[in-house]
Amino acid sequence: MQAKSRLRPEVKQALLKNHVKFNDISRPRKYIKHLPLLILSIPFYLLVNYTLHNIYPQDIANIPVYNSYLGILIPFFIANTFSLSYFFLNSKRGFDISLFLTLILFLKLQHFIFEYWWFIPIVIVFVIYEKFSNTVEQEKRSRD
Repeated sequence: MQAKSRLRPEVKQALLKNHVKFNDISRPRKYIKHLPLLILSIPFYLLVNYTLHNIYPQDIANIPVYNSYLGILIPFFIANTFSLSYFFLNSKRGFDISLFLTLILFLKLQHFIFEYWWFIPIVIVFVIYEKFSNTVEQEKRSRD
């Protein structure tokens, strides 16, 4: 037996029209709850800043793999993962976008010539991957 609502019918209709969920945490509270992610990203951004300003690219290019620039790519990836996970309130989407940005930076460091027609397939693959992963996630939720 369902409990009877104490809301006036017009208030209830207005709330249902705006799709307000009663047990949902408000968005500012979610950002406050996930603030440690943003705080964790700050040291990695400082490390990237220090590396870019104080170390020559030739010195870091071959550590640990030849011409890989992993000394700059790994902190860049970790910093973006934490900060984008905070901004989107979704760690998977933050991980995916930071992987995309790190790929772009890696290609740029390898002196890959970016033209608009090279950028379009990369974005298309990323968007298709996002759509596919979202549909798989929704199917998992609907089964549970």
